[in-house]
Amino acid sequence: MVQPDPPPSTESDAPSASENSPSQPVEPAGLRLHRPAWIAAAVVVAVALVAALTVFVATRGSEPDGAVAGDADRVVSGPVGGREQATFVLLDGASSVTLRAEPLDDVLYRASTPDGGAELPVASQDGDEVRVELVDSGEPGSSALAVVLNSDVQWQIRILGGATEQIIDLGEGSVGSVELAGGASRIELTLPPPQGTTTVRMSEGAGDWYVYQVGDAPVQVHIGAGAGAVTIDGAVESGVAGGTVFTPDGWEAAADRVDIDAAAGVSALVVERS
Repeated sequence: MVQPDPPPSTESDAPSASENSPSQPVEPAGLRLHRPAWIAAAVVVAVALVAALTVFVATRGSEPDGAVAGDADRVVSGPVGGREQATFVLLDGASSVTLRAEPLDDVLYRASTPDGGAELPVASQDGDEVRVELVDSGEPGSSALAVVLNSDVQWQIRILGGATEQIIDLGEGSVGSVELAGGASRIELTLPPPQGTTTVRMSEGAGDWYVYQVGDAPVQVHIGAGAGAVTIDGAVESGVAGGTVFTPDGWEAAADRVDIDAAAGVSALVVERS
């Protein structure tokens, strides 16, 4: 049940159990747990780093060539144009990012910042790929971005900018993959029932990461650089070393399934049903 993996290089972050983690971990029923026999001292150091995560939020001071702004420069959007699949890329960070899927009729996406906010959204499109970045508004307000994606389109999501908080609710939509590459203090990700294999990858550090899976599709979880605690369907494993894989029964044979890769360190990862 427990298979040794080669230890990762010393460059990997590997958080360990936080002070509030349960002292007696419970292994999920029906779950095959593959983890290394070694647990390095670096695990302890990395958890402190992740817990104290400071997210650098990047903004640009000028609008790129060819960018199209919306009404009052606070809203940008684009037409569906008959598309059934598309990719959304967020290039910059913000203190708060909310993204959700909902019916938008003939609108493909809509991104907005609040009145008086510190940034303006700027969108560009290349074929089926939509890119949104943030430029300085000159206002002293908050750094926040709200994005709505057409729920009738299957999306590939790439979040490249960091945030204090990311709330991503795709429960009413369709998604093929999610890439979280900016780092965040808190992430909430709601996934719809998968069509085939839905892949989720977090490649920068996170504090608390919550994944809410709609439906009962099997979910496999890879811990690449260690975690203070991992909770899957209510079962808790503390001080999880890098290289650990949680695989539920039937995952390999399932036509529709979810594959989560926490490639970077995370203080706490919770996966539960929505």
